[in-house]
Amino acid sequence: IQFETEVVARRNENKRYADFVTALSPLLLANRLTDHKVAIIQTGDYPDTVRILRETIEQAGASVNSTTVFDRNFVGRATANLATIMDTLRQNHPTITSDIPSVLKFVAAAICKGGSETDLLALQKLRLISMDGDYSHSNDIVLVVGGASLEYESRAESLDAPLVQHIKANGIVTICAEPEKAAISYMNVVQKLDVSTVDNADTDFGRLTLVLAM
Repeated sequence: IQFETEVVARRNENKRYADFVTALSPLLLANRLTDHKVAIIQTGDYPDTVRILRETIEQAGASVNSTTVFDRNFVGRATANLATIMDTLRQNHPTITSDIPSVLKFVAAAICKGGSETDLLALQKLRLISMDGDYSHSNDIVLVVGGASLEYESRAESLDAPLVQHIKANGIVTICAEPEKAAISYMNVVQKLDVSTVDNADTDFGRLTLVLAM
């Protein structure tokens, strides 16, 4: 009985805290990101989290310039189509090395700096990524939303880690996030990359933490 009482008390305490965060969030978020330009990249399996975070970022006053979604088998399909990708990229980048890290480097640059939409359109044509928004302008912040479902294996090592490193190399504030109940977390990989991380981004507390980290 004592254990049950303690559980109920803790549950009620957690609910009161959650309600407090929910009530306070609009005040703390208001105009927090005014004049900031944000790009969102989905590398994982949780589009609902992407939607929630986009709404949160916009509520905080930022402009979300673009949302880019990577195919779940990006690395495998890009490897299979590498010759075609290189033919396109070398039109503007004749010295590019023929490997996947180099492809990710130019994807990161195109998203961070803007103005290189041709590089991204080549990948979209091959259904390696999907693009939504304006890719002509640079961004102040890039948010990478990962985490894999049980149906698909983790791509944290093969995709997220090199992509995040290339984004950071562009001097852009980089944040990695995932939902609280991601079946396969990417946090153990991305936390080694010296970036801000949020592992409960779909919760009220996580949304607030994300904006404050920006």
